[in-house]
Amino acid sequence: MNPIPPIALCLLANIGPGALSVRGITISSPKSEVIASFGIPIQVERHLEKEEGEGFWETIYFYGLSIDVEVPSKTPDPLHVIEPRVWRILITGPQWALGSQLRIGQTREQAIKILGTPISETTKGQNQTVHFPAAGLATQVWVTLRSNKIIEICIEKPSP
Repeated sequence: MNPIPPIALCLLANIGPGALSVRGITISSPKSEVIASFGIPIQVERHLEKEEGEGFWETIYFYGLSIDVEVPSKTPDPLHVIEPRVWRILITGPQWALGSQLRIGQTREQAIKILGTPISETTKGQNQTVHFPAAGLATQVWVTLRSNKIIEICIEKPSP
């Protein structure tokens, strides 16, 4: 289970923030809401720091879905605990949808209808990459297409 898409279709979505969620979970949702929404994960994997001083991160796996959460290494106030927050959601199974619309197995045309007009397109091997305008949202969305069908959907908080 690789949480990073191999060659992804990078979309800087031009849809509203509510549409960039899976079962109500979106970027910056707390880990406790992830567990409340999806139940007991099939696996949790702990990773090293993303950046110096940021703490570690965990990948929480469910069938057809993985969710990465940042776990801060330090808190400004020792009495105040900062709950881990979602920074990436990767959909690989058809049972999940981004918002209520975008699903695994849909076509490139359906993605364009949902996300808007692409600003660029590239192809490498069997995978196609299409870029969409950002429209002011600080969330990146990747969709991997193979044979004109979506095989992965990923949203994440961009690196600073």
